[in-house]
Amino acid sequence: MQSTGHVAGEFSPPRTNDFKIYDRQGNFRHIIYADSKYIELSRGTIELTSDSTYTEKLEKHLAVPASIKEGRIIFRFLDPDTFLMKWRLNDLSGQEVYKRVK
Repeated sequence: MQSTGHVAGEFSPPRTNDFKIYDRQGNFRHIIYADSKYIELSRGTIELTSDSTYTEKLEKHLAVPASIKEGRIIFRFLDPDTFLMKWRLNDLSGQEVYKRVK
């Protein structure tokens, strides 16, 4: 779910089937399901910088200019299966909530 931008803490239902996959080696992939196919929106590596922040180093991102290579992410687990992410890339920012897929 993404922040509505109107009311703090209010999130709208997801517009797409949006997945973020992290592996033990510090890589991530951001995938969406649209028009009956999976599309890789972004990929790169992450580096934990504290117990509540990490930095994404982008190798690819379809929606963000190639000149932007790094984003700061503040995260918090709301419960063992719910992840709140606040992100910033240059003058862009937002909040998203991810649910663990089991």
